[in-house]
Amino acid sequence: MAGSIEERGKDCWRLVVSGGRDANGARIKHRRVFHGGKREAEKALAAFIVEIERGEYIKPQNMYVRDYLKQWLKDYTLPNTAAQTYERYEQLLRKYAYNTVGKYPLNQVKAPHFQRLYNDLQSNKYGLSGTTILQLHRILAKAFKTACEWQLLSKNPMEYVKAPHKSDKEINVITEEQAGIMLEKAQEEGPLWFYALVALATVGGLRRGELLSLRWQDVDFNKNTISVTQNLQRIKGKGVSFKAPKTKKSRRTIALPGDMMELLKQQKVEQNRQRLIAGTLWQDNDLVLAGTFGKPLCPDYISHLFKVFIERNNLPPVTLHGLRHSAASILIAKGVHAKGISSRLGHSGIQITMNTYGKFFESADREAANKMSGMLPKVKTAIRD
Repeated sequence: MAGSIEERGKDCWRLVVSGGRDANGARIKHRRVFHGGKREAEKALAAFIVEIERGEYIKPQNMYVRDYLKQWLKDYTLPNTAAQTYERYEQLLRKYAYNTVGKYPLNQVKAPHFQRLYNDLQSNKYGLSGTTILQLHRILAKAFKTACEWQLLSKNPMEYVKAPHKSDKEINVITEEQAGIMLEKAQEEGPLWFYALVALATVGGLRRGELLSLRWQDVDFNKNTISVTQNLQRIKGKGVSFKAPKTKKSRRTIALPGDMMELLKQQKVEQNRQRLIAGTLWQDNDLVLAGTFGKPLCPDYISHLFKVFIERNNLPPVTLHGLRHSAASILIAKGVHAKGISSRLGHSGIQITMNTYGKFFESADREAANKMSGMLPKVKTAIRD
């Protein structure tokens, strides 16, 4: 089979594969649009030829939505998104799209099919939140936009689908007093690294991946600060890996109180003791919070461990990520400005902080108003003639 690439615009190519003739004697040509550099397009063309030769290629007019979504994940999403993003896309499409809208031919699926899907997902059968359905909607919108760019469709049915409303997310937090009791329990039970993890999450407001990727080189004992420079993630089938923070604002330096720094010093001493015992088995990843023999800790395992700890001690229900929200709510109650909290949490903008913790700011403002009560002299009763 012969193949060629045709440039259609910046980083946009049409892949053309010719092979055989139809009943009328005309040469059969298969076409596909590819986005990327020329070298990547040449590799995609070679893969396209192999796909056709193996009989795996499905003509657009014979393609079902399910087949297209799988192809879109493989050819577009996997090379262009982070591993965790791809994993989330694949999970939502597999659970809620493949066996619903996925059963329709690609060129016959219409807006009402998607609207009906969203209604079903909100019903008692699934009971999904508006936030999750909105995530699915955005994924499908991206996929069908690409289908039009690839010239598999002339019209995008998702343009006529009303996006579901995002749910008002209820944030579950604990108070400063409850946090103190929780930290006492963590200190009593140990081990020391677990106590340090819970303390860092509560005092520093770090995300789970930031906690588990913190290195000793990121800790400044002279300035009493830590720097968030990377993030740990778990990729299905590949284990854990480190990557750069999601945004520029996520890369930040956080000041910590003296008692937190003392706890980190204790953790360093304990870890050095474990390193000596392990000897050559120790993996030097420079991690502040490390597992057996210095290995990175699995994020899901840590969340489960914390959940069990909370339930075992009959503490107020809160997740490990909820400690990050709790840190924010405690700072708000103490009168810290939203900009300072936004910077500390690594939000990309102050508006995210206001949108996420708006109700806590309102409560703090009401508390401030109550504290000002009584300053005015009593209103004198007017004397009538």
